[in-house]
Amino acid sequence: MDINSMVSKIVDAERIPKQQRIDFERAKIDTSISAYGRLRESLDTMKNLMANFRQEKAFALRSVNTTEESVVTATATTDAIAGKYAVDVLQLAQSHKIASDVIPEDTRFGPGKLQISLGDEQFDFSLRKNSKLTDVVRAINGASDNPGVRASIIKDRNGPRLIVASNQSGAEQAISINVDAEVGNDLYRFEYKTIEQRVRDLEKAQAEALSVLGMPTGEDAVDGDLSPEEAAKVGETEKTDEELNSAEQTKVEEAVKEGEENAAQTQEAKSGRPEDSIPGWTETASGTLMDSYQAPKPELDEKAIEKSKDVPGWSNTASGTLTDSYVTPAEAQAKLEEELAAEKAAIAKAVADGDMTEEEAKKLEREKLSPEERERLEKVEAIQAELAEAQRSMQVYMACLKFNLPKILSCYLMESLSFPVTIM
Repeated sequence: MDINSMVSKIVDAERIPKQQRIDFERAKIDTSISAYGRLRESLDTMKNLMANFRQEKAFALRSVNTTEESVVTATATTDAIAGKYAVDVLQLAQSHKIASDVIPEDTRFGPGKLQISLGDEQFDFSLRKNSKLTDVVRAINGASDNPGVRASIIKDRNGPRLIVASNQSGAEQAISINVDAEVGNDLYRFEYKTIEQRVRDLEKAQAEALSVLGMPTGEDAVDGDLSPEEAAKVGETEKTDEELNSAEQTKVEEAVKEGEENAAQTQEAKSGRPEDSIPGWTETASGTLMDSYQAPKPELDEKAIEKSKDVPGWSNTASGTLTDSYVTPAEAQAKLEEELAAEKAAIAKAVADGDMTEEEAKKLEREKLSPEERERLEKVEAIQAELAEAQRSMQVYMACLKFNLPKILSCYLMESLSFPVTIM
């Protein structure tokens, strides 16, 4: 008999019904728990929804409808009062217009480039030398990439002005004009800048003027750029120069002393008094001395005495040769100034007679300068002209503010002025 098999079957017979009953109860409990979970989730969702219903704004939402949404759109908050509203247009958007100052009819422009912007779009064109105001107008109106800018000339009782207007309205379609030309070119009459741009230009010009006009020149300009080794060499050179200058100065002082003695002798001889010119003079021997004494002639004449102070290595023995052959620095400077004055007079006469233009005369004078001096002079003149233009631009804007005419070019806005005009 298989005892193990019999015992196993008896145990299974007792266990299986109880196990099935337990599994059924467990599944039932799990189902109840899941149902309770879903119910709680639904209750939480409902609670959140009911919380929104308790808020006052949930029942006070506003919507806005307009008859022309392409013209007017609006939004409303919960505080808005329901009703119908009408929008009244008090002023339509206008197109931007700017005008130049009075421009003399004989004014010529160029060469240079004008860049005109209309909102985000822009175009530019170049002008040749000696262009007229009408050429500027034709260039603006005839530009193939012109986004919508129209130029014209209006002549009032003071003279002609350039008017530049946009054919599109709105603040986004503002006009701006920039000029790319040499400083001082009459094209800058057309440049339109805001106060911020004018201030930036003025500060930039002032900084450049300070950096150039305040730059050290000559020995001061290089001292700060020397390395320690170079500075030591320069110090040794300066020391040697000082020694040479000291020796030379001693010789000069001796020559000056000798010249002063000669001058003193000459002065004594000129005084005419015997006691000043006759050595060993006494009243007792005056009769004999007056008859027998012959005054010595001065060793140097006045020209030699005057020149002896400026001639290194001077000696009375070589005075004749040195007086005639040696040219002192003062004599050389005087001769150079005389030659320069004669050249300037000749150039001025040529300009006055029409044989030479002012530009040619200016070029001729600068050819005599060294390249460094010429470059520095041209840079200084350019910066001075730029600074003068920036200052003039600021003065123009301040005049605009004085007459309450902001954001215009050269203080003139044709829409706000009333005077007879002629369209050209």
